[in-house]
Amino acid sequence: MFWFIERKQLNYFEHESKKTGGQRIFLKLFHRLANAIFGKKQQHHDKINFPYLMVFNMLENLEILQFPDERLRRLSQPVVDFDQELNGLAEKMLEIMYESNGIGLAAPQVNQTIRLIVVDVSENRDNPRVFVNPKIKQTSGRVDSSEGCLSVPEIRTTIKRYESIIVDYHDLSGEKQEEPLNDLMSICVQHEIDHLDGKLFIDYIPDIKLQRLKKKIAKNKKNQPPLEGTTARVV
Repeated sequence: MFWFIERKQLNYFEHESKKTGGQRIFLKLFHRLANAIFGKKQQHHDKINFPYLMVFNMLENLEILQFPDERLRRLSQPVVDFDQELNGLAEKMLEIMYESNGIGLAAPQVNQTIRLIVVDVSENRDNPRVFVNPKIKQTSGRVDSSEGCLSVPEIRTTIKRYESIIVDYHDLSGEKQEEPLNDLMSICVQHEIDHLDGKLFIDYIPDIKLQRLKKKIAKNKKNQPPLEGTTARVV
């Protein structure tokens, strides 16, 4: 499979990257990569033959996986490369999270099996947070938490969470951080870290109640137009 990209389209991508915040970093990276590989070799041709342009397509077509998609159960791997691609993914995840009216999103939910989560629990939705390789170091207290999930939109239920946690993580520059988290921020980060380990909040629900909820999901899906595969497209 090959994508044929006109040279003028590369200029368009660069122009658009100045206007579109959610894709700015990635589009610049794409433009540089394409020109670096093919710019000199094909400078007299109208089109660039760019095989398997997976990176560009990846961020353009992220989807939120929906339960019971088994990909949600995969164990995510630690991030080792703190590069522009990671920044671009985090930015796109925040964009999807805001568009979906969520307060948190984990990379496995968009089919990226790395230990990356984004969160914004602020009232004005203006305090985005990114945690790379987050790990809960210390916990205290227990609290009832009424939770839902973008990957399980049909269910909302109350489960137990730690009231406060201390979390170790890396920022997008690769610097190690340690931070105490409380209240909703603590709960949200716990929920998203569960996703990194292939765990969903419904796993905390007693089996009898869970079976009733699964029947409710099946009934709702039966009355809805069929989705393509097991994902819901959000971008």
